[in-house]
Amino acid sequence: MNQKTAFFSWVVKHPFATVTVVCLAVGLSIVLLPRASFDPSPERIYPPDSDSALNSAGHRDRFGGDDDLMIVLREGDPFDEALETVAKAAEETDGITAVTTPARFEVAHSESDGSIVNRPLKAGETHPLLTGNLISPSGNAGAITFRIQPEHNDHNGRSKIYATLKEATQTVGGTWHFAGVPMIRLGYIQTMRSDWITIVPISVMLASIFFWFTFRDWRQALLGVLTITAATLISCGIFVATGSPLNLFTAVFLTIVVVVGTSDLVHLVHRYSDHHRRLGDQTMAAAAAAEEVGRACLWTSMTTALGFVVLLTTTIPQVRQFGWFTAMGVLITFVVTFLVAPPILARIKPPAMGAQNHTHHGSHRMARMGTWVLAHKRGLLAGWVVLTILFIVAAFGVKTDLRILEDVVSMDEFGSDLQFMDTHMGGVLPLEIAVVLPDEGSNPETMQAIIGFTDWMRQQPGIGYALALPDVISQAWGQLGGQTRLPPSQPALAQTLLTLELTQPQTIETFRFIETDGTSHSRIVARVQDIGSIPTMTLVEGIRHQAKLVLDPIGAHAIVTGMAYLIQEVNLTLVRQFSESFGLALAIIAMITLMGTRSIRRTVLVLIPNIMPLLMVLAVMGVTSITLKPSTAMVMSIGLGIAVDDTIHFINAYQRAAKHTASRDDALIHAYATAGRSMFDTSVMFAVGFSALILSVSPQNREFGLLTVCVVAGAVICDLFLLGPLLSWLDKTDDLTA
Repeated sequence: MNQKTAFFSWVVKHPFATVTVVCLAVGLSIVLLPRASFDPSPERIYPPDSDSALNSAGHRDRFGGDDDLMIVLREGDPFDEALETVAKAAEETDGITAVTTPARFEVAHSESDGSIVNRPLKAGETHPLLTGNLISPSGNAGAITFRIQPEHNDHNGRSKIYATLKEATQTVGGTWHFAGVPMIRLGYIQTMRSDWITIVPISVMLASIFFWFTFRDWRQALLGVLTITAATLISCGIFVATGSPLNLFTAVFLTIVVVVGTSDLVHLVHRYSDHHRRLGDQTMAAAAAAEEVGRACLWTSMTTALGFVVLLTTTIPQVRQFGWFTAMGVLITFVVTFLVAPPILARIKPPAMGAQNHTHHGSHRMARMGTWVLAHKRGLLAGWVVLTILFIVAAFGVKTDLRILEDVVSMDEFGSDLQFMDTHMGGVLPLEIAVVLPDEGSNPETMQAIIGFTDWMRQQPGIGYALALPDVISQAWGQLGGQTRLPPSQPALAQTLLTLELTQPQTIETFRFIETDGTSHSRIVARVQDIGSIPTMTLVEGIRHQAKLVLDPIGAHAIVTGMAYLIQEVNLTLVRQFSESFGLALAIIAMITLMGTRSIRRTVLVLIPNIMPLLMVLAVMGVTSITLKPSTAMVMSIGLGIAVDDTIHFINAYQRAAKHTASRDDALIHAYATAGRSMFDTSVMFAVGFSALILSVSPQNREFGLLTVCVVAGAVICDLFLLGPLLSWLDKTDDLTA
């Protein structure tokens, strides 16, 4: 017996051992599943050891985070009593601290006797700390802000606070909106859970329906469902056992395992039916089928897994995790399929006559297709040349962009609230600037430079709110009777700062941090609109350039941080790294194909129809205005791994037949009749299975699903209508017995 295929015959003879191993693994996985934890925080996606992450952590240590500030807005009069009513409800809610409203905000006031006291802001008055923060710039909305205590700033805590305040706002009436980073987090978790509830079950259901239509035998269909369910449970169990938290990629990970897992089983069962029809013995048919397709399925599982393994080259922890566990899930599905399916096929009743006829007729249809394709190969190849030119032209229309709130604003419950904040309060995404000074920064020149820099920021498109320490000093200086915008001398500045430290110490701490070595950090707080990747990074580069012009003369420099910048930096990094991983995947798949075909010429011919579907996807993106972002860039390397599967099965069938036929075309028609039938069925399942992602709440998952369907459809079309003609025309006769 061929040593390379001995394993596949061995499993047929030892059903108890193989099935027991799988059942034990499934049982252990079920025990582990309740230990699963969730971590969907979008701002944690960037590498924790990167310069940007370290700058963010240092900024957080000095000034506190921006992920615990929740904002509740009400349309109408900013001083309406309804805000105070809801604010009191917030104070009585566990986990809430530092509740502020426009009516509660206090400003320094100079009494007739010269004393400085605090008093509440009066209706109609303005203050730089309020505009764009507690009062909308147009004055048509007021806000309540509060902090969520750390022990309550998790999904359950945020959900309870949101539910309590939602009820309070409904009681007092009016139009209310909830915003802030806690609401963004809440929205992302809701998105993830919604996808879990819908996408994964639908994927399994579609696979079950597909198994029935392709096998036409309930026993084989049930075997398919049990096999992919077992593989999915084992994959989940290993995922949880490693302590990895469920995140935004998990629903996609499970969908891929379910959908890709059907491919090996379809090829195995189809060839089992062919051999049973020829041999009339179940055990011999199961062993022959396992030996024939087992090696090819191993190759296809490896190439599919490779499409995900190359994601380990990225610097983003969640993406590396996704790539590793999805690759592992694909290989686990292969192992489970060949441990369970061959021995069970050898022992259940043979397929019904209707099922056998369905398989037989499918083979004849694909053989007729192959005959037609080979008879028209010159015209088909000319058509592919024209299509390639059109695809390249359309691909030039692809643009790079991502909106951070894209997933959340698509949800009815949170989307309108965040959009209102983004539009009426100048933005919802935090952007922080730390001005690092060589001294304490308590001199007029420094304050003048910072306020000039902040004024420049306010003029930039996309920035709706910006505030710095000199803005607060300017307000206090005016209360002290100053005639200029800022104190003109060192003594006047020191007096103003002392007044603020006595009357508003928290404000000073919010904007200034003095290091132990005498240097200091002065904070500029800003919020930006969700304007997309390129505009945001262009804005950041403009900020850095302006900071260099304004701050260098005083020996200072600026550090940009905050969610708005960090996530977009990661997005562009991922797009670049995914493009690089595609090149790596292509090179490795070429080497694997070379090992399998032992022919450089044939390897080149194999790669052509696998690159074409990816070019087709870029053309679709260019025509439909789907932008290049992490979720769509990832399709390229993953799509290559999936697309090459059908090609490997086709080449395997072609090479086996070439050893026993007189011509290339006869070998190709055999490949169409055997592998081609299974390729068509699995491609239909892939397309239907990945289309489940189109039902996702997340626009990014929907686009990923749509483009993956395009890859799958393009791959089978290229294999059936391009690979065959290429091999017939260009494959060397000397390689037929390779």
